[in-house]
Amino acid sequence: MKYLLLILIIGYNLYSQEFSDRMKRGIIEYTELDENSGMVVGIENPNIIWAINDGAANEIYGFDGNGRSKSILSFKKNLLQEDSDIEDIGIILINNVVYIVLSDIGDNIANRNSCYLYFIPEPKTNDLKSEVDINSNDIITIEFQYEDGSRDAECFFVDPLTNEMFIISKREKYARLYKIPLDFYSELLTAEFVLEFPFGNNSDMGFTGITAGDISKDGNRILIKDYNNIWYFERLDNESLFNTFSNTPIRIESYNYSLNDEPQGEAICWENGNNGFYTASEEKSITGFDASLFYFSEIVTSTKKKENKYFIDNNILYSNSSTSIDLIIYNYVGQLISRSIIKPFSYIDLSMFSNQAHYLILNNYTSIIKLR
Repeated sequence: MKYLLLILIIGYNLYSQEFSDRMKRGIIEYTELDENSGMVVGIENPNIIWAINDGAANEIYGFDGNGRSKSILSFKKNLLQEDSDIEDIGIILINNVVYIVLSDIGDNIANRNSCYLYFIPEPKTNDLKSEVDINSNDIITIEFQYEDGSRDAECFFVDPLTNEMFIISKREKYARLYKIPLDFYSELLTAEFVLEFPFGNNSDMGFTGITAGDISKDGNRILIKDYNNIWYFERLDNESLFNTFSNTPIRIESYNYSLNDEPQGEAICWENGNNGFYTASEEKSITGFDASLFYFSEIVTSTKKKENKYFIDNNILYSNSSTSIDLIIYNYVGQLISRSIIKPFSYIDLSMFSNQAHYLILNNYTSIIKLR
């Protein structure tokens, strides 16, 4: 007897990754911060956004969510290398000490023998003043090389779950992800190649080189930015970031290039609550332009968009959903045949049912798919 299999697919925690349009929070007051190349929200100071100038920067500028000046952290410039090009900023917690990490990873013509990371202790809120001098002895420096040759990069972040550090290259057609382990004892570390992204420096696809990135404080949400686009990734069940980044990126549709607002947008960071993010532009090369701080608020809706959440190939049901799926199979008289959970971005073999039905009806997605 032939059986008609009714499959009910029920997703858990179905929320969108949609964000509002660009909202201006205020002009960034620090006139000295004219090449804002990276931002991160503090841990000791969760209401302060720390930012860094592009180049041989030895000052870190702190402002609030409206761009109002709060504090400058300064250290001696002779700590930097002669060819320093600091491009992004991250944050890390090590043995109850918080460090702001400056990534000296700019290399426009890809000829540097090595690059550097500078660990600057973040002052506690009670110690914060309008200007804070950082003791040179408290700064830690890490030197590293890429395992496959010199690279130009402007995107850096630290995974708070593992304290591994990540860099995304800028010049390649397909941006490359590199991983650096946290190690203060080796004289020279290696940035290991992890994977290529489906985006990069590709004008035919409307992409430019990657200019910035940030990971949320809980380690579960990642933003990667170029001048025209922002891509979103979501980590599930404390998986490795290799698995996270192996998934199809989600482009944040509400972010678009703006000549008037963000003509050279090279900075992005999550807010303290991880539910929205900030962006900002450089201003030095644009006469009369004052950079503003912009905010994108997450829009939480009850259901996700339903495109491409599953497909069947040769009796294998593949899930493209970022949430677990409850797979329930009944025969035509309503008897339960099978019930199982399909984990995010995984699959289940339906071949055991291929002799029992010619069609599967996937209710909830209103699709009819023929088994081979």
